[in-house]
Amino acid sequence: PGTRYYLVVDGVSGAKGIVHLTYELSQPPAVSKPTWFRLDPTSGQVDGTQGNPVVPAGAGVEFQIGIGGLPVTASVAYQWRRNGIDVANATTDTLRLSNLSRVHSGDYSVEVTTFAGTIESQSTRFTVAEPIQLLVSPQDQTVVTGQGAYFAVAPFGAGPFVYQWSLNGQVLAGFTNAAVVLPSVAPKDAGTYAVAIADGVNQANASATLTVVEGLRIVTQPISQSAVVGANIRFSVAAQGGDALSYQWRFNGVDMVGATTPVLDLTDVQPASTGAYTVRVSNALESVLSEEALLTVEALSSVRLLGMTLAAGGTVTL
Repeated sequence: PGTRYYLVVDGVSGAKGIVHLTYELSQPPAVSKPTWFRLDPTSGQVDGTQGNPVVPAGAGVEFQIGIGGLPVTASVAYQWRRNGIDVANATTDTLRLSNLSRVHSGDYSVEVTTFAGTIESQSTRFTVAEPIQLLVSPQDQTVVTGQGAYFAVAPFGAGPFVYQWSLNGQVLAGFTNAAVVLPSVAPKDAGTYAVAIADGVNQANASATLTVVEGLRIVTQPISQSAVVGANIRFSVAAQGGDALSYQWRFNGVDMVGATTPVLDLTDVQPASTGAYTVRVSNALESVLSEEALLTVEALSSVRLLGMTLAAGGTVTL
């Protein structure tokens, strides 16, 4: 650069005259920073729109370079580079990449060689975003009114990720984190919770259903009773909190075989039947034990006749 070259032609066989050919290399050519464009997946041609810094996996792109300050006929050699390492067979003024994957991510530059020397362009960062994978997805839950519920996702991909949760198709304002925490659910909170996860290129979706059931409670407790030997006794209980309730009656803290309905019938009770009767009511989520109902069984009192006077033809019943 900065050197003057002269070509001098002297006269031959008496001819006279001097021809001066002057070319001055004042500075290296100007090389632009590479730009890249998406390739149309059908035609394979540049679609005319410069791509974003992140492109989805499987797509195709073309890098282009611009050079200024050279004669039209100047010879130019190119070598494309990724992260400072030559890309094999990438020696033209464009670089095409197809079926992109994560390995294509990096900083792309091009080394341009002319008669003025070699210059490397600035680099352009290029990221290939693989499809978002969910390492953790939200799970369906059934929760009792007043208890807490928790939904969460754990995505894997290029990131950073943006989250938006919705309930039954309605966007939940402010629910823009990887997890949803509901500290105390009510029936209005039931439904399908869906989350959309995006990284600027790809999007993934996941959903789960929250079922809210009424808390289990006994509304009618079994009542204590007294009976004489041989009598029939009935205990009963009434409970609320779900459709599928189960029952287990207990006598002095021990489960009674076959006693699994809301009503407990005891026939021909004996003194050994005296004790505490309870019932455990359960649903799919919880169980509750009733209050004790005490049964007292009394023997028949003996009757002694001290005397009796009957009229003729009369009857007596004992």
